[in-house]
Amino acid sequence: MQKGYDFMSFNISEVADYLGIEKLQDTGGDSIPICCPYCGDRRGKNTICIRKDGKEKNVFQCFSCGRHGNMLDLYLDQKAGYVGADRYKRAYADLRDALEKGHRDHTPKKRVEETDRKTEKTKAPVNVLDHTYRSLLRHLTLQTIDRLDLQRRMLTDAEIEAGLFRSVPSDPVGICRILKREGCMLENVPGFYKNAAGNWQLNVWAEGYFCPVLQDGYLVGMQIRLRNPKKQKYIWLSSSGKRAGISSGAPVCFYGDPDAEFVIITEGILKAYVTYCLLSDIGVSVIGVPGVNVLGGLKELLKQHHHKIAYEAYDMDKYMPVACMRDYEAKKCAACIQSGGREAYCPDGSCRYKERKRQMIQEAQDSLQKVIAKAGLIGRSYHWDRDPVSGLWLGNKKGIDDYCSMRRGGMSHAGAGYPGSARAGAL
Repeated sequence: MQKGYDFMSFNISEVADYLGIEKLQDTGGDSIPICCPYCGDRRGKNTICIRKDGKEKNVFQCFSCGRHGNMLDLYLDQKAGYVGADRYKRAYADLRDALEKGHRDHTPKKRVEETDRKTEKTKAPVNVLDHTYRSLLRHLTLQTIDRLDLQRRMLTDAEIEAGLFRSVPSDPVGICRILKREGCMLENVPGFYKNAAGNWQLNVWAEGYFCPVLQDGYLVGMQIRLRNPKKQKYIWLSSSGKRAGISSGAPVCFYGDPDAEFVIITEGILKAYVTYCLLSDIGVSVIGVPGVNVLGGLKELLKQHHHKIAYEAYDMDKYMPVACMRDYEAKKCAACIQSGGREAYCPDGSCRYKERKRQMIQEAQDSLQKVIAKAGLIGRSYHWDRDPVSGLWLGNKKGIDDYCSMRRGGMSHAGAGYPGSARAGAL
């Protein structure tokens, strides 16, 4: 939340009502499941939290697509026209005035959501998704600024081209005209919808580049790596809630040989591809789940393949030290110090925020291992950059892609091995 606002004047439940977001169950409690306005999930995976343990929170989080934030983030994501450093201030003022006057948002997308819901139940077949998305990418280019970001991750130009990365187009209507002329099917393909004029339009509104989601060679979805993210670095190319639109869901990606003995599972679509490329010399297969708690479709994919061992390779903050060093986040540490510091919030010398984050990731590890076991595979945990005595993360390389980049960069990678080797960091 932004400092200096009187957020007691309204809460996230009222913001959701104003935006016309459907509440799946509203019993008047502090936590309310909603139909996700980002991915369209209706299983209760997105929840708005008004307060917790008696403290005002006013936040939301979707465990299907990974989107999360506060109530102003929710409002700004659904409303266009707010740009600049003062966008939160203007959004707050507009919301306060609208809610005080009893207004509701009446944009077309909310009115068509109910009538179009049936079309959101079935995406186009995999071969149609693959053809339409590949045709789209074929007409796009990769801007230099986006190429540099991928090169920073140690990808070669050949690997960037093979990954089909392209920058978001500046004309979302014109590109659809081109695709329709070529005979591409846009109906029930996530990311495409009909605008107020009845023309097909690609649902892109920010600068960045597409990260294709591939499963066994088929392009089944796309994420967008935002060039200037506020909080969320990645968003799905989706058209949920729009006329003739459809939810993207949160598909997992796979790179490599489906018959390989072992497979690495990490979080993140782009991270999975980078890891696959950086370990290509040893023939690694990699699965990327959209988030540590977003495992939909993973069990089915594992059952379709013939792997025997699955290595969980989530980020190394799963082993982060939790000692209070006043280094977690500037705002949270400042608030903690102002409220009494270590004596009040960290009496045993441990940071409660670090403890909570580590616990969340370790719980996600457990959930992943259960899915692996249900799919009939042996589950192991892969780690790196870890103290040999305490077992804690040393704080140098967080993600497996960061760690593997040392191999390509010619740096030593002592201290951990790679799955399939004698020194693999498996527990």
